[in-house]
Amino acid sequence: MEAFRIAKALRKAEDGAELTIGFIGGSITQDSSASSHEFCYAYRIFKWWQKKFPQSQFTYINAGVGGTTSAYGVARAQRDLLMYRPDFIVVEFSVNDEDTEFFRETFEGLLRRLLKSEFKPAVLVLNALEYRTGSNAQRVHNEIARHCLVPYLSFRDWIWPKLESGEIKESFLTADGLHPNDARHKLMSDAVADFLSRAEGFPQADEPALPPPLTLNRFEDSRILDSSNTRAVQNGFLALKKGWAGRKKGDSISFRISCGNLAIQYIKTVKRPAPVACAFIDGYAACRLDANFTENWGDCMHMDTVMLDNPGVHSVEITVEEPSDHVDFTLLGLIFS
Repeated sequence: MEAFRIAKALRKAEDGAELTIGFIGGSITQDSSASSHEFCYAYRIFKWWQKKFPQSQFTYINAGVGGTTSAYGVARAQRDLLMYRPDFIVVEFSVNDEDTEFFRETFEGLLRRLLKSEFKPAVLVLNALEYRTGSNAQRVHNEIARHCLVPYLSFRDWIWPKLESGEIKESFLTADGLHPNDARHKLMSDAVADFLSRAEGFPQADEPALPPPLTLNRFEDSRILDSSNTRAVQNGFLALKKGWAGRKKGDSISFRISCGNLAIQYIKTVKRPAPVACAFIDGYAACRLDANFTENWGDCMHMDTVMLDNPGVHSVEITVEEPSDHVDFTLLGLIFS
């Protein structure tokens, strides 16, 4: 499928058509640790298209959001990326997702959602890595990519042996062990550019059908419920542009929602001590929502899955139990399918 779609996108560019080049992922895609956005791998790849095909016009869409996983990516894919009808998409969640069955399933939901778009974009999966441990989610991601006939590039397979042997020093690639510096962003974009250059020789062929799902595929149709698209019953919570904030002990917010799977997204903050809330589903305590973030790189858009495989109309209530003197409990929204 994707050899066909990538070759088709390249032929469109050769013919002088207008193309949109899109990216979705975490902080590496967003541009973290690049000295400026123009030096991140995503923008460099976009510039490759412009330089390679000066006869065409290109639009750049970067839907990278730091500290987020494919579970959020699949829910926001339409809003942040697909609405712009991209012709070519790079997907990068390998250091934000974990090597688990859950993220195997959310990643399949994301790829299927992209591939099934009516305008049939070409998709390429990138595997970044945690430089100090070599860990990432490429085992489950690439299994899904192969099943969906999507090509992938693994930077772990190339870089990790060189790091272990000492041939390449960590400081050449990253300042914090995770986010690439300008040199590493360039290595990533060069690898993608090399792949695309070779893809120009892909033969034209009929596109095969997308295979049936490999997983339970419960998240392909995930959606986001926030203050921009719903009204909640607010008891002390105040509406924000996209979300709500509660400050005092006992502040609560409630919803009624038809779904079978549900996650709650809220801000974990480094401004400790932060508030703690509790989520109640149909009157039963389902999850403790602790806004204290133990990392030190900044606040995080965190998601807790609170319900799976329970279709119906449910009541959801979130109540502040342990307030903070200096920071609110910020509810970003509900992710549901």
